[in-house]
Amino acid sequence: MHPERARLVFGILLAAVTAAAIKIVGVLRIVALMMIPAATVSRFASNPEAMAASAAATGAACVVGGCSPWRSSTRRPAPRSWSQHCRSSC
Repeated sequence: MHPERARLVFGILLAAVTAAAIKIVGVLRIVALMMIPAATVSRFASNPEAMAASAAATGAACVVGGCSPWRSSTRRPAPRSWSQHCRSSC
């Protein structure tokens, strides 16, 4: 595949994925997921390839880290009602 054609196909795919994600998730989250990891690793990367790989890894780690507290917080036991509390402590 020619580099110009590959660039065009990649650009179209990126635009389609971004447009679909904006409708689903929202503009603010998309900007945060695309810009913050790249800005974070830009000072530490020595070349563009390392920056892309590090930004992808940083973004994935942030998504996993952000979802972990949500999953653990949804597994709490249901609170006891007042009558159950009084029966067990009286």
